[in-house]
Amino acid sequence: MGSPQLNSTIKSREMTREAKIEKKLHSLGIPILSGRHIVFDKEKLIIDDRLISELDINYDSNNDVLRITTHKNSETINLNVFSINLHDSYFSPKVIIECVPDSSLCFQEIDLDKDNDIEISINKNIEFLLSSNSRVHHIYISKFNKNTNIQKNLSCNLADNATYEYSSIQRLLGHTKINSAIKLNGENAKCNFAEAVQLDEKANFSHMLIISHHASSTISNQRHNLIANGQSSGKFHGTIFAEKNIYNIEADQLSKNLLLSDDANIKSFPILEIYTDSIKCSHGSSVGMINENQLAYLMARGIEKKLAINMIIEGLLNDILPQENNPLLRSLLN
Repeated sequence: MGSPQLNSTIKSREMTREAKIEKKLHSLGIPILSGRHIVFDKEKLIIDDRLISELDINYDSNNDVLRITTHKNSETINLNVFSINLHDSYFSPKVIIECVPDSSLCFQEIDLDKDNDIEISINKNIEFLLSSNSRVHHIYISKFNKNTNIQKNLSCNLADNATYEYSSIQRLLGHTKINSAIKLNGENAKCNFAEAVQLDEKANFSHMLIISHHASSTISNQRHNLIANGQSSGKFHGTIFAEKNIYNIEADQLSKNLLLSDDANIKSFPILEIYTDSIKCSHGSSVGMINENQLAYLMARGIEKKLAINMIIEGLLNDILPQENNPLLRSLLN
């Protein structure tokens, strides 16, 4: 499949790129989000006009690399990256996001596929490079059909006083494999990593995550909620690594998993590799069916069983990423 061509024309006589993007998203039933947009649409790469002055964006068509660099001391930029209208083997360039010192970015990654029977293979690579005192909130929302195969690699390197927040909600019917590596390389670096994954039919999901502490006074928090229905299966490997000769480390990991059918299964593997004594570390994991007491409490107040179950599921999802301020998330969950 050929590489997408980056149109050098910033303005169109008929319609700006901003208007074209919003028209395209509206046609797919996607609510308008605040911020700026980049859209991967089949073999085209469409970039919002307004981003030209707010971020440095370079696309290397020879190596299929899209590099995005923030500006120093700028206000938080809201960047929405959509992948839509996917067909066959989907093109996705490697995306490198470099945050210069004292910059802030909200990066919302959105993968949506129409309900069809086309088999789709996706290979995604995203790398964050956070300089000192920079901050990123990475939101990942995805919804795919049963014929989708996803391979995703995510990495993030943090310098002194940098913060990386990851919030993800995924509704999947196909096969997904994610490998994530977060490295806290500078003192006072912080990572909050939270995801909720809803699986149905014969979906298969696995996530291997390593958060590595390489400097003193670093903090990491993890929350993972998997919900499995039908004959689906989910697997989570979460590793906390702390090297020797570093001090004042805080690391927490919690995995809460819900089975909605007897044929579904979830496996969770919390792993600790700790080589320092100066650490506060905790981890926990649970897998079980819906709490009958919870269900009875809701039904005793006149709520139908199906709605009560949905409320419990929504509570697990909202625990990761509250939907009140996110119209796309609210639309997806509904």
